[in-house]
Amino acid sequence: TDPPFLKQDLITCRNLLVYLQPEAQRKILSTLHFALRLDGYLFLGKSESLGSLASLFHPVNVPLNVFRNIEQANSHQMLIENDWVGDRSEIKAMSGAPQRSADRQQDSRFYENTLLMEYVPTTLFVNRQGEVLYTHGNTYPFIMFPRGRLSYGLKSMLNEQEYTLIKSGMLRAQQAQQAIEYQSVSLLRGPESLQADICIRSLRQPELDEDVFLLEFRLAKEISRELVQVQSSDFNQEQLTAMRLEIQQKNQELSSLREKLETSNEELQAANEELLASNEELQSTNEELQSVNEELYTVNSELEAKLRALAELNNDLNNFLNSTQIGLIFLDKSLNIRRFTPSIRQVFNLYESDLGRSIMHFTMRFEQKFDLLAIADQVLREGRSYEQEVRVEQDQEYILKILPYVTLENSSEGVVMSLVNVTELNQVRRQAHRLDLRYQAIFDNIPDFVALTDLDGQVQLLNQRFEPNVAISALGKPVANLFGGQQQDYLNAMEQAIAAQSAVSISSCLDIRTQLLHFSHRICPLPGIGDDQAEIIFLSRDITAERQAEQRLRLALDELKRTNAYLDSFVYAAAHDLRAPVANLISILERMQRKPELTQEPMFPLLERSVRSLDQTLGGLIEIIDVQKMSGQAAREVDLNQLLDQILLSYPDLQSGQIGKLERRLEVRCVWFIEPYLHSILQNLIDNAVKYRHPSRVLQLEVSTVRAPDGMIVLTVSDNGMGVPPLLAKKKLFRAFQRYHKQVEGKGIGLYLVKTLVEKNGGQVDVMAAPDGGTRFVLGMKEYEQQNIQTHDS
Repeated sequence: TDPPFLKQDLITCRNLLVYLQPEAQRKILSTLHFALRLDGYLFLGKSESLGSLASLFHPVNVPLNVFRNIEQANSHQMLIENDWVGDRSEIKAMSGAPQRSADRQQDSRFYENTLLMEYVPTTLFVNRQGEVLYTHGNTYPFIMFPRGRLSYGLKSMLNEQEYTLIKSGMLRAQQAQQAIEYQSVSLLRGPESLQADICIRSLRQPELDEDVFLLEFRLAKEISRELVQVQSSDFNQEQLTAMRLEIQQKNQELSSLREKLETSNEELQAANEELLASNEELQSTNEELQSVNEELYTVNSELEAKLRALAELNNDLNNFLNSTQIGLIFLDKSLNIRRFTPSIRQVFNLYESDLGRSIMHFTMRFEQKFDLLAIADQVLREGRSYEQEVRVEQDQEYILKILPYVTLENSSEGVVMSLVNVTELNQVRRQAHRLDLRYQAIFDNIPDFVALTDLDGQVQLLNQRFEPNVAISALGKPVANLFGGQQQDYLNAMEQAIAAQSAVSISSCLDIRTQLLHFSHRICPLPGIGDDQAEIIFLSRDITAERQAEQRLRLALDELKRTNAYLDSFVYAAAHDLRAPVANLISILERMQRKPELTQEPMFPLLERSVRSLDQTLGGLIEIIDVQKMSGQAAREVDLNQLLDQILLSYPDLQSGQIGKLERRLEVRCVWFIEPYLHSILQNLIDNAVKYRHPSRVLQLEVSTVRAPDGMIVLTVSDNGMGVPPLLAKKKLFRAFQRYHKQVEGKGIGLYLVKTLVEKNGGQVDVMAAPDGGTRFVLGMKEYEQQNIQTHDS
């Protein structure tokens, strides 16, 4: 029952409450709360909790069960709950009164309760705010509890005058420290009034934090005790007095609070100054620690950077040693193995466990016999390197090099033995030597003149095709001295070849005393390798004989052109001259047909066929010559759709649909071509389809065009006519004056003209059987170039 310590900053109670009952835990926690100052800390065990007092604390760290006090403890409540003020029985026990048994204590409680009920008047305990704390006896009709929501305030249980009277009495009792009695106070209870005597006492105990007032209610009669009596008729005066006392009391409380605030402020200022001093010390210490931390961080960063650099260097060295194809052995002064690369195992059978062993313990597989240890010892003593090409078993060739292992202090601490495999390099060298011999043989025995010059056109090397005296005298001289012409022309061609990185062709003439020599040059750039300068190769050929043959051929060609022109004019004139006699013969045959006796002659049909054949042949020759005369015309953009409409005007039965119809599928509608050529091609193909249509089928004629991936125009003309055998079509169909269906009249030159006109510009013609039994002509036509066309038009 001893009171606790007060205003503690930290209380630790760990792993104790778990062994106590809940009621004991509550009392201990209440005591600890009372002992803590506001914002003090309570530290409990992990298995313990605050229970019903959790609202008085704020959790700071839930896992560690650290709490902060957020509500000031009530000292009066603590005195009552913890029995720090003893009751009468305890006082009597302390004065030496004998202890009672449990039965006698129950009897005594019964007697006391009986006396209280019979002789103690109606009593209320209220606080300064007028709230009812405890009642005894029957309060009715002195006070009336309000209806509805329950309230323990006297203001809601009394009218305004009654409440003002009691409030004034409470202030007077507190100030006078004696009982205040109001006699014959009229209490209105419904339609009737009740006369009552009211006695007010102030109960103040040093242990309690607040004042408690005792209110006694009796029916009106005299009181024998010595009391301060106030008449109920002095209501206004009492009200003013109550207000005055209340104001005075408030002023006193404000003064007390002001003094407390000033004291607290001074304490806080002192504490603040202490905290500022401590803070300055902490800041100074923090700055020192931060400075030390920065220095440590800098040193740590430098160490980490050096460690990373060292690790990278170590990794680079390990990767270099593991990936290199050079075998290395690092030996110390005693010729013990310190480190080696994997490639050395091709010569020495070394393993990681051999580190530290002497190189003398291992067998060397060199074909040559030499003292490797003596050489290594000599290199170590003299500090000079040793190099030799050695041969190992299985035809492997190496370059053995032994160097002293020199430290930063320029002292020899061992030797480094390296073995470089040069087997492939030597093979490449030998192959290069063989190729050099081959190319030298080709260079010297090629029938062309080969000259090697620098970029200024000065001769550097000549092959054996030149005469020895010419080759010697031409070295270092301009290449024009060898082949004639202007040196600048050769330099310009060399610049073109270097810029295009490809060969350039030129020609030149060399005038000697007896004849004029012609040369054709192929100038090829030879790029430099490394520090070598680029060079130029001249491949020159004597084309004097070719030029002479070309001149003779040109003269023969001119003579042939004159002859062909003469023959063309002769054939054209002869064909026109023969047209009149043939026409006369046809007229005579027509007159003879009118006389039956003449037509019955056996020779008459033969004569008629011969004359008709001669007439067709002459017509075909004239048509061929007319087409050849069109070769000088210019090409232009031709609309195939319009051209077909123009051709159909010559076939009214086809145009009207009486004998069939023409279907067009023109993906390419306009082509660059010589229009008379294209007109002749389409008219001959359509004419053949009309003449050789099948007698039992309606003619179905289709003309289509597409563009091939190579740019050619594919023109297809298909019909369902009589058709031709494919083998015959491939061999004879496109020859002049060749006909398959002789029951129909024709000249036999239409398809010949089609093939000639298509192939004239690099095209081709093909024929095949159509799916419906007719014929399909496929023409691959190459368009004329527009540039040439524009030039011709200009």
